[in-house]
Amino acid sequence: MKRRFPLALGAILLACAAWTPTATAATEAQKLAAILAGDNHLDTVQGSNGAWNGSDAYTGAAVFALLTHQNKWTLAATGSGGLVTAYPNLTVAKYTADVNSGINYLLNHASVGTVSVNNSSVNICPGGTGTCQAVYWNACGEATYCTGLVTPAIDTYAVSTLSGGTNTTINASGACSATGGQGGAALSCSSSALTGMTWVQIAQGITNAFAAAQSGTTNTDGGIGGWRYSIPSDNDADMSTTQWGAISSGYNENVGAVTPGVVKSNLRTYLAYQLSSTQPGYQGVATYYGASDPSALGPTQSENGGWLTSNAWTGNPPAASVLSWLNTNWKNPYNGDWGGNFGVAYAMFAQYKGLESTIGLADNSHITNLNTTCGAPNNLPGATSPSGGVCNWWEDMNQYLVTTQNANGSWTDNTGEWSDPLNTSFFIAILDAAALPTSITQATNPVSVPALSAWGLLALGILLALVAAMRMRKANSRPA
Repeated sequence: MKRRFPLALGAILLACAAWTPTATAATEAQKLAAILAGDNHLDTVQGSNGAWNGSDAYTGAAVFALLTHQNKWTLAATGSGGLVTAYPNLTVAKYTADVNSGINYLLNHASVGTVSVNNSSVNICPGGTGTCQAVYWNACGEATYCTGLVTPAIDTYAVSTLSGGTNTTINASGACSATGGQGGAALSCSSSALTGMTWVQIAQGITNAFAAAQSGTTNTDGGIGGWRYSIPSDNDADMSTTQWGAISSGYNENVGAVTPGVVKSNLRTYLAYQLSSTQPGYQGVATYYGASDPSALGPTQSENGGWLTSNAWTGNPPAASVLSWLNTNWKNPYNGDWGGNFGVAYAMFAQYKGLESTIGLADNSHITNLNTTCGAPNNLPGATSPSGGVCNWWEDMNQYLVTTQNANGSWTDNTGEWSDPLNTSFFIAILDAAALPTSITQATNPVSVPALSAWGLLALGILLALVAAMRMRKANSRPA
């Protein structure tokens, strides 16, 4: 007698093959609630002059965080979208005023200069000859960090509906006449060094500044191609600051700026140098100074997250050794020497950018050493989450953030170095799945197929065997 296989059994096995036990993650409602509570906090602490904490860097981070979810602004005042708490003060008009006054503050605090060649005497101006204008921010004392945090805000604003278009001339369209933050002070760009420039020209000026300051052949701390603290003139490099040259140039390209070919070529050299150490424990990973002196600091999550983003911008695939190191050290707490992950704002944001730009928000095959339980039963992120409803590295961050947010909407940085509201701005951007432009990611994020568990693989094997048996049965039952 021929054995028959019930269709119900096949359906059950098929379902088992596609199912993988995963921990749960923060719900979409929880993420949105945390984002808008953070927005409310940012609105509360903005200065009357449009700045956050009186800082270019902090203001850039806050403006960027708010702009990453402009499509959610209408939800805050009404409490819609499944929110329990509404913020009546956060109208679209209030969001717009906060962002405009922050942008005005940044425009009024920019510096300009003239550049022509990099530290290897190669002309970096558009067209490859002459001199060109450099644009940068230096009020925080370290222009690379300041400009690196301001640029995503300026460029995201430039391509938003608020700017009037990337070719809009500053001050000609009222870009510097919006009412300022909490104090309502009127701001003006009449004294800004950027008056009369378009957003594209500003972006090009930032790229020019970074291109001129890229470390050259006389750099004593390692291979050419990185950046350190000063722009538009420096000749040193470390991995923590190098990421800002790549990120800024990538955002500038998204607005319309042109990056000299030598910049990416030199950066590839520096990134390869970073992974070239032969010392045990430092092989294949990024450190502060790189192969010449890796023990000075690192490897840390900040350096390796920054390495991934910088490498993505050059168009190279991610290094398996860097991803492996991040996975192994994913749960490391703050160690007092810039290392650590969860609760370390700069490190979490660096890794977010690095992983988002390389493996993507849906990947769950590279970072498996998760820190949280990713929620509780019946608390799934849902299929509409950018993760696709799976528990992975990004949902791990989300679960941590929604459970550690302070009552006032802020977060606490465990290092004490990245103080509020800088850390709050970083964490809002993570929760909101802030997307880096394709000018950085090259639109090559791999689409990862969720890995099957051992039970799933077993069920899949049984199913395939059953299919094979059924095909054989069908073949044997055919008339001769």
